[in-house]
Amino acid sequence: MVGMIPYQTVCTESLNMRNISSEKREAITQAADRLVSEGREQPTNDDVRTAMGGGSIADISPVMREWRESRSSISARVEMPDAAKKAGDKFVGQLWLTLNQLTSGAVENTRQECEERIKVYEAEKDEAFSEIELLESKISSLEDSLSGIQQNFDDASGEVRDLLDKVRSLDVEREKAITQANAVREALEDSQAQLKEARASNSKLQDKLISLVEDAEKKT
Repeated sequence: MVGMIPYQTVCTESLNMRNISSEKREAITQAADRLVSEGREQPTNDDVRTAMGGGSIADISPVMREWRESRSSISARVEMPDAAKKAGDKFVGQLWLTLNQLTSGAVENTRQECEERIKVYEAEKDEAFSEIELLESKISSLEDSLSGIQQNFDDASGEVRDLLDKVRSLDVEREKAITQANAVREALEDSQAQLKEARASNSKLQDKLISLVEDAEKKT
């Protein structure tokens, strides 16, 4: 008769299951082992992601959970004293004896309940991973947008600097034009004064000529 423990094992393995390539799993576990060798006994998912130079938390999380469980299991086997092992063996034997006394109907009910729980947990897990991937995609998109905004800002700053240089150049040209205009105005004023003097001299000459003509007529 089949006992309960195999079904619980199936539940755990199904919940940890995710379509992750063996190369990616190896890269994650190697990064975790490297962090441990460097003195970080309990590396976090973010630590591993940083050590890998990037990656998805949706992929790193389940692999790290398996890695931690494996280390915990190994540690427990190494540190467990003989007396505890014997007591554990005795407990397991009693447990299996009790389980074998269960009816097949109870086992079937438990199996069905486990399968239902697996479906619910897998749905929740897939939804959580989908949200993580969506958030990571949004973060990547925001980073790209920020990079574009920064580039636009740099371009606009360059254009502003060019315009400021043109304004300064126009200010210099404006000052030159004002200086030239003042010089022309002064020259025009001098010309007008000279013209006025010339007209006055011409008027005097005309008066003198008229007087000479009149004197000549009187003599005749």
